[in-house]
Amino acid sequence: SIEPMVYPLWAFLLLTVPLDLLLSWGGAAVMHEIGHILAQRSFTKSVLRIRVGMTGAVIMGEDLGTARNIICVLAGPALGISPVIFARSLPKLALCALLLSVYNILPLYPLDGGRILRMIGEKCGAAEKTVCCIEWGAVLFFTFWAVRYRSVLPMMPVIPYLREKLLAKRRNSGYNSSTIEMR
Repeated sequence: SIEPMVYPLWAFLLLTVPLDLLLSWGGAAVMHEIGHILAQRSFTKSVLRIRVGMTGAVIMGEDLGTARNIICVLAGPALGISPVIFARSLPKLALCALLLSVYNILPLYPLDGGRILRMIGEKCGAAEKTVCCIEWGAVLFFTFWAVRYRSVLPMMPVIPYLREKLLAKRRNSGYNSSTIEMR
């Protein structure tokens, strides 16, 4: 499914971003999501739902246990970085793939790195405070660079994290243990 607000965003991007860069970014994003889907399908043969929203795509799959869930989450950045091998012939695609994969492994929930951090924290019995400290350490790191360079760009990874924190409190839930989400 596609959220209705995505269509105006796509129209805006088509009008403002060079087409070759937009296609490169879209190609990198598709490769990333295909990685999640292939890993999920290799274990269960089913993907419950795919939703494209303002903050990217969300793939819902069955909970497979911590180890397999981590593999499914890591498969996105792993396959997503594969266009880097075509760096000489497709430099924009390679750069977009690299940036998207690095961005997604940051330890901020709901990004893939944050999901893995929380899964490992739950499995190892790490206190929720430890995971929270790592996440807030990353927030402070990006805030420092935003202030240092007087730019909002370093805050881009923090926006989905803060949005998810606010929404989780509003809906009074956080993590559904019967399914897994991958972005």
